[in-house]
Amino acid sequence: PLAEDVTADDAIDSMKLRANALNFKLVAHLPLYKELLSLGVESRRVEIFQFCDARIALEMVQFNPDFSAYLPCRITLMEDGEGQAW
Repeated sequence: PLAEDVTADDAIDSMKLRANALNFKLVAHLPLYKELLSLGVESRRVEIFQFCDARIALEMVQFNPDFSAYLPCRITLMEDGEGQAW
């Protein structure tokens, strides 16, 4: 879980900054909970972030094309039943 003094938005900002520092690009963001709400489905916060370093991706795929199934790297931020962000 996130520390009590860290908000979900703070964690998202931190992930983006860290990814940038490591030369990983944010290639996709799926705010799943917003899509669900637009469909009339109640949901806790669930967001999926996809990061990729093109050079590393190329190495992985050249080594074994099956690794493409694991690209890009995904990180999910979600709230549990008590509203605690993970």
